[in-house]
Amino acid sequence: MSESIKSNVQPEELNITSSPDEAVNAATIELNEQNGIEEETQQVQTEDVDSPEAVGEDSKPATRQDIIVRLKAIAESDDVLTCKSEVESLKVQFYRMRTAEIELAHKEFLAEGGEADAFLPQPDELEEPFKEAMALIKSKRNEWLAAQEKEMQANYEQKLSLLEQLQALVDKAAQGNPEVAEFKALQQNWKEVKNVPQDKVAALWKQYQLLVEQFYDVLKLNNEFREY
Repeated sequence: MSESIKSNVQPEELNITSSPDEAVNAATIELNEQNGIEEETQQVQTEDVDSPEAVGEDSKPATRQDIIVRLKAIAESDDVLTCKSEVESLKVQFYRMRTAEIELAHKEFLAEGGEADAFLPQPDELEEPFKEAMALIKSKRNEWLAAQEKEMQANYEQKLSLLEQLQALVDKAAQGNPEVAEFKALQQNWKEVKNVPQDKVAALWKQYQLLVEQFYDVLKLNNEFREY
């Protein structure tokens, strides 16, 4: 999976020649689809990490060395996000294997006549490469999240600019100079701009719907005036 999430959702363009209620309904449908895109992104970011069983038993590495090899492969690939559950599963498996090794060594120590209190496990030479692989995965995941936040902020600023342009067209239409083609072009630009910060979605769309209604109302009044 690539580090940026792309959605195939293509909201329907608002029809400014429909009634005001239909324009609002169309904008609401598009808002719901936009929210769906946001939820999809958030789902990737907050995927369940407490599901080690998500990885089948047959696919689990046989040794701790194998676990490190797999973690390094994930860290060096584009699967850092989609393999989140697998990474957690490998982490749990790694430490379970280490615990089993220590318990076995302890039993052997006692069987050879050693005192229980005198047992000390051998230093774990695999701990450091394991932590390095985990740190790299975490770093790449954080980079992706930071890139998503930056992209959403840029999209937010772009939508603010589009709102300003739409407002200017509403004002021109009120003066008797409606530019329908340009308004539609801005609507197309609006729907092509995808994810924005979740806390900005509702306010943006409320303003967008309002401008669509206003443009339609002014256009309708202009047409009625000409007919009169």
